[in-house]
Amino acid sequence: MHSFLLILGGGNNEAIGALAYNRQQTTISRLVTYVIQLGTNTGAFEMAVLQPVSPTEATVIGVTTVVNALTPGLFILPLTTPVILDSDTVYALAVYNQINGSSLDGRSTGLGTVKAAFPINFRDQNLTGFTIGQSINTSDVSLFLSPWIAGLA
Repeated sequence: MHSFLLILGGGNNEAIGALAYNRQQTTISRLVTYVIQLGTNTGAFEMAVLQPVSPTEATVIGVTTVVNALTPGLFILPLTTPVILDSDTVYALAVYNQINGSSLDGRSTGLGTVKAAFPINFRDQNLTGFTIGQSINTSDVSLFLSPWIAGLA
């Protein structure tokens, strides 16, 4: 297994996400990711729970609070409202990071092209953050990046 720094240059107001699968009904109230590098500036940072509707689109069903600074290590944010994850349903968890120079840890995975199944990971650009009900384009799977992100009760 290899880990690496996430949030590469070249993206504009981007979010990066990874597929999640839940085997039993669970209610989560927080999301956690692993922060390696803090960055030199402040900017918006938040996470979201998405429900894929097709291999190229997902809907935001839960959002965390927005913060403007990070701390190293496991970084936990509360969801604004707890989210019930149904059994045998696929979800995606995503990070929106505008803190210049910061990096998250993750893993190199994915296929690099859209297939018939939901993507393992994705990037969407030109966002202003996450809102409940927002449609997220998951068709950019070219980065092969999956952030380390999880839901917590």
